[in-house]
Amino acid sequence: PIQNWHTSCRMVDAAAAAAHMAGKAKPANSLGTLEKWSAKLCVLQNTLSPTIDKGALIVFVGDHGVALPKEQGGEACSAFP
Repeated sequence: PIQNWHTSCRMVDAAAAAAHMAGKAKPANSLGTLEKWSAKLCVLQNTLSPTIDKGALIVFVGDHGVALPKEQGGEACSAFP
């Protein structure tokens, strides 16, 4: 009823959103900036299950791992300049 209005109007804050993300089955902070964005979205929408009507995803990737030596046709790249 009306006397208990405050219990149904709980606000989602950044700490609650971060704790919710930390409870997911993944390494802590493994999603980097995406976790920060999702926490902000939770706060803005006041829910731990935010929705997006129109979304876009741009993925940038790079292969900075072990490279073949020049003798084997590689470029002998190094992760350490």
